[in-house]
Amino acid sequence: MHPRQHLPLLLAIAIAAAPSLAGDVKVTRFGRRLVVTNPSDQPRPNAIVTFPCRPLAALVPDLSGVEVSDGDVALPTQLDDLDADRVPDEIVLQVDLEPNQTRTLWLASLKPSESGFQPAKCAAARSNFRHVGYAALESRQAAYGLACSFPKGTPRPALQLDPFGKRAEQQGLCLASMDTAPNAKPDSALPTWLLPQRTALGLGGPVIGGTPPVDGQTATMFHRVLCDGPLRAGIQVDVLQWRTAGQGVYQARFQYFVYAGQEFVELRASIQTIRPSDERLGIGMADLPQVQARYADATLGYMGQWGQAAAGQPGVGQGVVFHPQDVVRLAAAPPSLAPGRIAYLQPKLSDRETHRWRVLLVADWEPGGRVAQATFVDRLARLADELESPSTTAPSRQATEPPRSNPHSAP
Repeated sequence: MHPRQHLPLLLAIAIAAAPSLAGDVKVTRFGRRLVVTNPSDQPRPNAIVTFPCRPLAALVPDLSGVEVSDGDVALPTQLDDLDADRVPDEIVLQVDLEPNQTRTLWLASLKPSESGFQPAKCAAARSNFRHVGYAALESRQAAYGLACSFPKGTPRPALQLDPFGKRAEQQGLCLASMDTAPNAKPDSALPTWLLPQRTALGLGGPVIGGTPPVDGQTATMFHRVLCDGPLRAGIQVDVLQWRTAGQGVYQARFQYFVYAGQEFVELRASIQTIRPSDERLGIGMADLPQVQARYADATLGYMGQWGQAAAGQPGVGQGVVFHPQDVVRLAAAPPSLAPGRIAYLQPKLSDRETHRWRVLLVADWEPGGRVAQATFVDRLARLADELESPSTTAPSRQATEPPRSNPHSAP
């Protein structure tokens, strides 16, 4: 197992300038303290923090409904059952964090008759999108098609993300209106296709050695919606009997998540070796049709590109962000795949253990996106820092009533 998986409480991802979702909702319950820390010297406004429920089980008797507050105001919170066993697995919350700040929050159980603060829905997922076998994730600024499991007799691209950008007037959740194929023209009423679909790689397409998972050819794949907002939406793809050119056989699970205000896709990957063949997992990125610049820094933890999806189209930036210690090499994709780059990860899949990784997949564009070419590489570096130095959470066993600035909000 990858050593990073031994962290008892995980995860935080945030980028600046996300819109605030917290409303002026008074909290009338109290429970356990939750300490959230930003280890960075940069502010993380509206940071998304996720952490597992299991460490909280002994502290909070009922996790079927929870509310997180700063004492008076409820924070946007989501409770997710990721393994479909009807038991919550992770809590997702959104909170402002100043540089190097530690905030004490309050976690409370909700009774079945109570309804907590419901944040605006800013993330969505669909198991079928435009045609069978093509799923989708969506934030307010972008959408991501996911080529996964396909019926017989249909074209079968490898597992990959297919990003779409929205102009300012389109921003919001609009997957239903995108069931028609997006138009590549800048003045189209539909979101712009940022990367024409390839046979392999796309954005974040996985390979083992040089073999991608293709449903019905190199593997059997199934997918399902893990969660569907309001703060996080996710799709899981299970890859069975993944057979590679190196004669290896593997089982894999890929979980793709989008978050409110966070314009990237988080990919959690796990691989179990059935028949070892001394190969590595790689995360790929197909070349844009017109590449103007490439970026790579294995020490900081990213690779990227800037260019155009077609002549005359707005500039497009794409990148893969990873833990530096996970990457062995950045290499050109083999001729059997689409032209592109691949980040090969360690360790080698030479034993029968299950190995896990976490990367961020980034797509941006101009105009209408978040950054221009001059600042895109800075965004990749900032996300690499946030991936390597996440905000942390820790529960406290002390159960005292939270301070209240407004005495009239008490029960």
